[in-house]
Amino acid sequence: MTIKRNTKTKAKIERAFLQLMEDKGFNQLTVKDITQLAQINRSTFYLNYADKYDLLAKIEAKLFQNIHQILKLDDTNSYFDEASILAVLNYALANQRLVKVLTEGDLASQVESLLKQEIIAIVEEQLHVNFNQDPIVNSPYAREIFASSISAIIILWIKRDFLESVEEIMQILESLRQYSLGQIINDRK
Repeated sequence: MTIKRNTKTKAKIERAFLQLMEDKGFNQLTVKDITQLAQINRSTFYLNYADKYDLLAKIEAKLFQNIHQILKLDDTNSYFDEASILAVLNYALANQRLVKVLTEGDLASQVESLLKQEIIAIVEEQLHVNFNQDPIVNSPYAREIFASSISAIIILWIKRDFLESVEEIMQILESLRQYSLGQIINDRK
């Protein structure tokens, strides 16, 4: 019973946090705001989280942990396959309120940076890509080019309110894999 109650309490706190993020932004919200909206005592909040930064860190960690789990379902691939990418995009779409709140407002640059780091970690861990092994571009730059291009597409999709379908975003990401930057920018004649 206690575990179930604790899970419900955390869900109430997270819902209140997301609502306040939409209404006020992260920098303006307080623990008092969260507890009032969630209709819990501050002591209950502090039993679960150290402060609003801890709550944010745990929400972000859970989001990226879920993405890692989706990608680990089929670890036999030597490259991200279409099904895995589509599963991640569908996960983002299914959790669009959370994803949108985290990528807009006063947390945008922090979350974009975290997204880039996670992309690099996933690629290095899951695909055993070594950016230091005879790269065409010096490895720190190769990492940045790779992670920035993928994260930029995903962030733009989110900022455009998920306007394109996951299949359309998948095609755009696939074009990054198949074509050079020059080919993407210009007509592919």
